[in-house]
Parts: sequence; C-alpha cells; structure tokens
Amino acid sequence: MESRSVHGTPEGYEAMMLRSAHLEQAGWRILHTTPTMLRRDPKFVLDWIINHLHKRHRPKTTFTNQVLRQIMNGAIPT
Repeated sequence: MESRSVHGTPEGYEAMMLRSAHLEQAGWRILHTTPTMLRRDPKFVLDWIINHLHKRHRPKTTFTNQVLRQIMNGAIPT
C-alpha cells in the first residue's frame, strides 16, 4: 500500500522505489496500490491481486521474514 502521507517527499518516494527494485530483482512481483484505490474500488483491487496470485508466481529468491522486514525498513540485503 502506497500513500502520499508516507511517500509524499522525494526521499520517501525514492526509498519506496529502491525497496521495490530490490524485491523485483529477487523475483518478487510488486503490486502498488493506494488507500484511495482500495476505498473507491475494492473489488477491482481484490480481483487484481487474485489475478496475480492465480498466475502461480514463484520468486527466484525466497527471503526469511527477518530479511523481508529489513527490506521494508529500508535496509539493503547483501
């Protein structure tokens, strides 16, 4: 979930994009959505997520929960 209140600064946006790039490089699929999208059309967002789940996505790299938390907090795994 992306929001302007969190990513509303150039630094916040850059950090979010860098996290996404690292996850995508490892084979994860990132679906960016906003609180407004979810409020206005929750069925669309749910269908969109379900559609991607049904494609049986399998990341190239599996991260431990600890590493995923580090990535989400802005740390870059080595």
